[in-house]
Amino acid sequence: MAESAGPTVAKAEVRSRTVAVLDRILRAGEGRILRKLAGIAEQVNLLEGDFTAMSDGELRAQTDEFKKRHADGESLDDLLPEAFATVREAARRTLGQRHFDVHATPSGWAGCIASSASPSV
Repeated sequence: MAESAGPTVAKAEVRSRTVAVLDRILRAGEGRILRKLAGIAEQVNLLEGDFTAMSDGELRAQTDEFKKRHADGESLDDLLPEAFATVREAARRTLGQRHFDVHATPSGWAGCIASSASPSV
């Protein structure tokens, strides 16, 4: 029986090393994504003062401006920081609430959707 335990232990070690390598690879990609998302939130924060200074009419006009810029070829990723800054300021004015930085990223939106869809206990 001791002979059969040897190959099993060796297979378990190989499997453990493989999982460790895969884990490191996945975490490296995760870090890159998190840095990108943090950059989006930072851009939104830098724009906040500009959007706070806008009149209600100017803020409403941003939607048409974004549509035009997108139709002219600007990517949604490029529009994202300004669009979220617009939403954040509109929510502050109408609801009296300011979105947290984590909500300024697509992953934050997914988390909010998931949590709001979860049943209350």
